[in-house]
Amino acid sequence: MFQTRALVQKVQPGGTGGIDSPAPVAYRSGGKFEYSTVQIDPYLQGAAPLGGDAFAGNVSTGIIIPPTISTNTSGRYLCLLAYASFQQGRRVRLVGLRQYLSIGASQTVDGAVTYFEKQITSPLWRFPDGNVSWHVMALPPNTQRPAFLAGLPAGVSGNVGNQIPGNAFVNARTPAILSLSSSTDGVGAYMPPNGGRPYGHPLTADLGNIHDVRFPWDSANAWHYSVDVPINPPCDVALYASVKQTSTAARTVPAVPPSPVAGAPAAGFSTLSPEDQFFLTFPATAVYWRVAGALVFAENEDRDQ
Repeated sequence: MFQTRALVQKVQPGGTGGIDSPAPVAYRSGGKFEYSTVQIDPYLQGAAPLGGDAFAGNVSTGIIIPPTISTNTSGRYLCLLAYASFQQGRRVRLVGLRQYLSIGASQTVDGAVTYFEKQITSPLWRFPDGNVSWHVMALPPNTQRPAFLAGLPAGVSGNVGNQIPGNAFVNARTPAILSLSSSTDGVGAYMPPNGGRPYGHPLTADLGNIHDVRFPWDSANAWHYSVDVPINPPCDVALYASVKQTSTAARTVPAVPPSPVAGAPAAGFSTLSPEDQFFLTFPATAVYWRVAGALVFAENEDRDQ
């Protein structure tokens, strides 16, 4: 499912007419709206009956990345983060993106498991054996695909490939981990569709393969033309992420650098990035945790608005 925000303005008849029409009687709606990632969150406490929101849902922002390394893909998971469809005649521009990526870890004390999550704020940070790429793609409009956003139990009619909650078979139009394998194969046998690559063609050359978090999730500029790309309907626009999960068993954990200050052994640790500090605090369990993205569009707006 998508989370959508919209700031809608109406252009009244009269004067020089509507935004995209010279006719004085034109009446056009305009504004900015966003498609972002909302998916099932297995870490919600009290998911039943309290739920994760006012409607007793079990969803939250982002997609939780499985901590297990897939044997078929060297640990890469293909995720659809946002999807928008535009019909012929619409005057739309992509004006903003948002990226969210976090690392997380678990800690067991006296039999009780506690989970920790930290947002990645250093744009180029990554695990020694892991990484994430982001892809804004254009696809043919309304392409039919055998997809189902899982939410029904395995074996129920409509759940293609017996997908676990949060997964979708082949491709989808709502956020999901895309999969070719059945849930009965287990997470370790996960196989992404399309060779693990996003569907479609890059919307632009620079947005087709992004290797860093250059559009922060909480950026004040996300809705103010951080990008400006005309959309040529009819077409669909999708934001994918390819996540290579780190291996807690095989990776090399960096050592804490020696302190440059005599008598202050923690000084070396304090020189590290927040992500490295988290990694070294939980060297045995830290993994990529959550990924999310958002596409912000403007419709019937001039560039200077």
